Amino acid sequence: MNIETTEINGFLIDTFNQYGLEEGKAQGICPLCSPDRKPKNEKAKCASYDWTRGIGTCHNCSKPFQLHTYKRKGASEKVYVRPEVAIHNPLSEKVIEWFKGRGISEQTLTDLKVTEGS
Repeated sequence: MNIETTEINGFLIDTFNQYGLEEGKAQGICPLCSPDRKPKNEKAKCASYDWTRGIGTCHNCSKPFQLHTYKRKGASEKVYVRPEVAIHNPLSEKVIEWFKGRGISEQTLTDLKVTEGS
């Protein structure tokens, strides 16, 4: 079996076999629940590994897990841009009357800075 150790589905592998499992084996222990099991069941082969896709599934705790860690694609720092303040038109009488019909006063609209625009 040929196991890819650098890339899976276009994702670069950062740490291959992050749990130190037996490479190439189809079954083995679960890294998530085996340490918490009773000593007689601690080494029981309760998980299936899919080395070509880089995932494993435990049949005891029913949890999937990643066999490897992956590198981030692109920039790791996200740059946030503050939105520009737009100048909005004041409310027309038609809009004020529409809100009054629903029990919302003109003072409430002013306090909440409700504006009108397309």
